[in-house]
Amino acid sequence: MTDAKTVTVIVLDSGGTNEFTIYPTRVEDVRNKVLDKITAPQDTETAGGPNDTLILDLLQVEKRYIVKGYCASADLAKLKNVFNDGGVVKFTYQGLPDEYINFEKLQIVEDIKRSGEQDETEIIFTAIVGVNLLGA
Repeated sequence: MTDAKTVTVIVLDSGGTNEFTIYPTRVEDVRNKVLDKITAPQDTETAGGPNDTLILDLLQVEKRYIVKGYCASADLAKLKNVFNDGGVVKFTYQGLPDEYINFEKLQIVEDIKRSGEQDETEIIFTAIVGVNLLGA
């Protein structure tokens, strides 16, 4: 009996003809809490050690995706254009509800093979889930 492999894809769509597919090898779902930290100053004459840091939990969570994978060479140009144009992009992944993301970082890594082997282009991007505050 052989193990079946599941092929997952990510579809990114910024509208118009800018829909393309990424074949992920790794997807990280990262959550960051927004915390304000306050460290009170000490009086040097009565200091008995460092004061505790006061933490204010703003009850806000920032959600990010870090995606590592591949895309077709024709889609690579679209990915670069969408990144450079900015704005939100519809993010569809594994049958989950669509989310809207904004790219924060894009890396393109070319793996150059020896002659006779096909070169591969790996992409790595970080995106924040959310909508634009102004206009787009």
